[in-house]
Amino acid sequence: MMPRILEILAAALVVATLVGVPAGIWWYDDYSFRAKFGDDVRIITLTASADQGRVTEEHVGGHNYWSGRFDRVQEITVDKGKKVALVITSADVTHSFVFPPGFPVKDPIEMEGGHTAVAEFVAERAGSYLAECKAFCGCAHHGMFFKIVVRDPRRPGALAGRSDASGSRKAE
Repeated sequence: MMPRILEILAAALVVATLVGVPAGIWWYDDYSFRAKFGDDVRIITLTASADQGRVTEEHVGGHNYWSGRFDRVQEITVDKGKKVALVITSADVTHSFVFPPGFPVKDPIEMEGGHTAVAEFVAERAGSYLAECKAFCGCAHHGMFFKIVVRDPRRPGALAGRSDASGSRKAE
């Protein structure tokens, strides 16, 4: 009778650990970001994967890293005047994302493989801004980009501005 109870207890502890540890990490990450940035800041979390040549809003690790089954983020829309924290994690190698002139983030957002970088900004000018990786990160380097579109909520029907191939904002 006693060994059966110990087996059930051991199985319950294994399940609690497998569920509790990831849930605790998720809660801590969310809590620490909210505590650091505040509730009025929009937190955008991205993962860069050079092996797949993609920037995604999904968590990249384990099976989906090797299978490449995650979507590329096409564009992120932010309201003008909103505070934003851009949190980018590198799944594999060094990346350095650069925005065009006119975007509030002036310095490159750099991170080594497995590390996270944070850039805080206020979206002040409506427009379309292309962030490109400027550190050669692998054979799929050409796919390492994402676009942030800053829209003016007071002009919902207006285009946010167009960008040329370099991502520079053209006059409205």
